Amino acid sequence: MKQYRKLGQPYRRFNAVIRTAMEKEQYSARQFALEIGVNPSLITRVLSGHRNPPADPLIERMANVLMLDPDLLLLEAGRLPRFLRGFLRASPPLTVEDLRLLKRTIDRIREHHEHASTPARTRDH
Repeated sequence: MKQYRKLGQPYRRFNAVIRTAMEKEQYSARQFALEIGVNPSLITRVLSGHRNPPADPLIERMANVLMLDPDLLLLEAGRLPRFLRGFLRASPPLTVEDLRLLKRTIDRIREHHEHASTPARTRDH
């Protein structure tokens, strides 16, 4: 029997998003699996944390069936969103300055999220 290691925090979030959306849409694991065209055991293993998130096209199908944003679900799975993959493929090679600009933008987004998640009393004093 294959031994699985427990998944890290990023995948737990992916699993929780899928599980919550399935409950909202009233899908059992079996119903959801049939809807997206996979074996129910795959969904059970993903939800239980015994399998990493599936391939991107399946994640996109999952998102569509569950009425979730595919790009956000891809991010929860630790993958690049479609728009970013398309940009990186279609663009000329990124320059050092492009990478610096991208990093600064990501740092600003991270700071925004950190600031937004800090309780108001802590921020104000």
